[in-house]
Amino acid sequence: MKFLIVVLFTALAAASQLSFPIHRMIQLERKNTAYGSQANTGELRLASLSSILNLDEDARLKADHYTALVMLNDLSELVIKELVDGREVGGIVVVIPVTKDKEVIEKCQQNEVYMLSRSFACPVYFIEEEPSVMEVYNKLQVKSAMLSPNNIYTMSVRFPANKKPVAIPEIRTIESVVEGFKEGVPVSSLPTILVTASYDAFSVVPSLTHGAADGASSTVALLEILRLFRRLYNAQKTVGVTNLMFLLSSGSHLDYEGYRQWMIRSPPELFESIRFVLCLDDLASSSDLTLRVSRHAANDELQHLYASFEAVAKEMNVHLEVVTETVNIMEEHRSYPHERFALRRLTAGTLSSHAESHPRYLSGSLFDTADEKVLARNVQLVAEALARYMFDLSNNGLIFTNAMAVDESYLSHWMDVMTTTPRHTLFLKKDDALVKALEAEMRLSASQTRVIDTEVDLKEEIKVFGDNEGDVAVFISKTPLFDVYTFLLVIVYMAVLYIVVSVMHNGSDLVSREIRYFLLTTFGIGAKPKEN
Repeated sequence: MKFLIVVLFTALAAASQLSFPIHRMIQLERKNTAYGSQANTGELRLASLSSILNLDEDARLKADHYTALVMLNDLSELVIKELVDGREVGGIVVVIPVTKDKEVIEKCQQNEVYMLSRSFACPVYFIEEEPSVMEVYNKLQVKSAMLSPNNIYTMSVRFPANKKPVAIPEIRTIESVVEGFKEGVPVSSLPTILVTASYDAFSVVPSLTHGAADGASSTVALLEILRLFRRLYNAQKTVGVTNLMFLLSSGSHLDYEGYRQWMIRSPPELFESIRFVLCLDDLASSSDLTLRVSRHAANDELQHLYASFEAVAKEMNVHLEVVTETVNIMEEHRSYPHERFALRRLTAGTLSSHAESHPRYLSGSLFDTADEKVLARNVQLVAEALARYMFDLSNNGLIFTNAMAVDESYLSHWMDVMTTTPRHTLFLKKDDALVKALEAEMRLSASQTRVIDTEVDLKEEIKVFGDNEGDVAVFISKTPLFDVYTFLLVIVYMAVLYIVVSVMHNGSDLVSREIRYFLLTTFGIGAKPKEN
C-alpha cells in the first residue's frame, strides 16, 4: 500500500518537473579584476523579466529571491544593469535563441560583449532553446505578471563551489611538413612556406564554445590544403621545390600564445628558410576576403605571391583586397595572427573574411556560423594561389579541379566534428580527444610531424574557474491545487485501505455490501444495505 501512494505522489511530481542541460557563464580574474559569474549553486526561483522589472519601490529588496528567465536578445546593457546593480536579482538564466535573423543575432552578440566586460555577483546560467525550456518560459510570461510564491517555477542547480582557479590550458602545437625536392639540394635548404591555423575558440559560455568560423573554418581549411598538396607532391612530376609546413595550435585568444611558444622552441635556421607565413583566419563567414600583410611587396618574390592571390581571386570571381598594415609593437594585444610572426621579423599575412580589425583577446561569440560552400571555395583559392606561386605559373587555369578538386564531404565531416566539440581557449588540454584526432589526421598526410606541448603560466594575468556544465531540474512550485490533489489522494488511499481490511476480516462475500456502505456514509450515495 505504501508503494501505491509513493507511485501516485511520484507521478504527480513528475508531471510538473522538467530537466535539461545548463551551462554556467565563464568566471575568471584578469589582473585581479573579476569577470563573469561569481556564484554557481543553489535553488533558484524563476520569474519572468517583466515581473522583476515591474516590482515597485517597496518590493525591490525582494528581487534577490528571484531568478530572471530571459531570452538573450531581450537583454541589453541597461536591462542587465537594472537587474544586477539596481534590483540585485538572485540570478539570471539566459535562453540562447535558435535563429537566423541577423538583427536578433547582432543584438545577442552585443549583449555577449557587454557581459564579458563585467562581473556578476549573482549566478548566471545559459540554456539552449528547446521545447521544454520554452514551455517554462512561455508559462512564466503568463503566470508571473505579479510575483507570488505560488506562481513561479523553482530551479535546482548543483555545481561544485569554485574556490580555486583551474590550470591555464596546455597548448599542443602540431607541425607537419610536406617536403619538396630539388636534385642536389638538401630538404632543409629548400625555401619554406608556412601555413597556420588555430583550432581553439572563445565565448561567454565555455561548454558551448564551438566556433564555426572562429577556429573551425581555418583548421578544416588547413587540413584540406595539406591533403591536396600531399597528393600533388606524391607524383614525381608535380613535386615542388618548396617545402610546405603546416602549423596547428591553440591560444589564439591569448595573443596567439601557441605560435609564440612554437617560435621559442624552434631552431633559428628554420626561420631563415621561411619565405612567407600564411595565417588562415575566418574563411567562411563572408564571401569577400582580405589578405593583410606585414610588409610591402619590396621584391619580385613577394610581388609574385601577392599577384598570385589576386589573379586566382579574379578568375574565381572572389573579391580579394590585399592590405599592408604596419604592426604596432606598442599595442597590448594582437588582432591578427600574422602580427605575432611579424614581431619575429618574418614576412607574414592573414587571410580573413573580416574587412575590419577584430580584437581577439578574450573575445568571441556563441553565434559564430560558417558557410561551407564559401569555405570550399576559399580552400580552393588558397591552394591555387600557393601552387601558382610555388610553381611559378602564369594564368594557366585552375589546378585543383576534377580528380584533384576540393573534397566538400571531407570539409563537411571535419566541420561537424569541430562545431560539436567545445574548444574554449582557457579549457583545452593537450590530450583532448579532438586535439589527438587533429594530430592523427595531419600525420596521415605529412612527410614528418612534430608535436610541441607547452604549459603556459599566465596566473599573474588570468585566473579561470571551471565546472561549467551540469544538469538542472525545474519544477513547479507548490500551489493551492497541490493541497487539493493531496487531499484526494488521501481519500483514495483510505478507501482502498478500508476495503482491503474489510475483505481480510469479513470475507470476500461482504465486499459489495461494504463498498455500498462506504459510499453511503462517506458521500451519501446509494441505499443503506439491509441487515442480515
